[in-house]
Amino acid sequence: MYSEKKLAPKPHSFISKIAKNKTIIFLFSTVLLTLLILKLQNSIDPGYLTRDPSAILEAPFYIGIISNIGILMWCASTSICFFTFAITRNHSTPMMSSFLLGSGAINCLLLFDDFFLLHEEVFPNYLYKYLYTSEKRVVVIYLIFGLWYALKNRKTILKTRFSLLIIAISCFLLSVVCDQTTSYFPEAWIKDGTKNIIEDGFKLLGIVSFIYYYINFCFNYINQLLWDKKEGKMD
Repeated sequence: MYSEKKLAPKPHSFISKIAKNKTIIFLFSTVLLTLLILKLQNSIDPGYLTRDPSAILEAPFYIGIISNIGILMWCASTSICFFTFAITRNHSTPMMSSFLLGSGAINCLLLFDDFFLLHEEVFPNYLYKYLYTSEKRVVVIYLIFGLWYALKNRKTILKTRFSLLIIAISCFLLSVVCDQTTSYFPEAWIKDGTKNIIEDGFKLLGIVSFIYYYINFCFNYINQLLWDKKEGKMD
């Protein structure tokens, strides 16, 4: 048993360890610099960037809750892919490392797109005059990136439960079709929210399938590496 005296670090030792941790210093400096910039700029009320949206709008706490849950799932999948890449890169083949890194990147892209409404708002409304990026053009770019990712990692993907990816992509495409064909929906469906339920329902189903695919893959892959190590098959 360790005594409390041995477990408790000395105050000056604890502070010195923090001072030597360059990552912590960098993170704290970045946060403080960001807050300083927010204070000095006059374009946007700092509260609009730091406060919760429902508090700013004086709206119920559940506003956008389904969308927020989807974003949390994107975040979980992104973190798991990058974390799996980080802890297995010394024991993985270049092909597998490339797949994990690419998977983290594509999840991260979809996370930021959903969180900041990149293809719906930012690119077509705020960056169009600089990049000439309409919503449809951004979607096409995403599709090209997705096809490149799939072709580059096709050998790895075909060894996994890729049916989940097919389901996810199908649901995403159906959601996009619903978004782009609003005029074809009955007016009553638009007014009572049925159209939104269908569109966002397909999107949520796609997110669940997409994320389950990557979480399941990473979990099984780490288990396989641990088993190989136990059996003495790893370098």
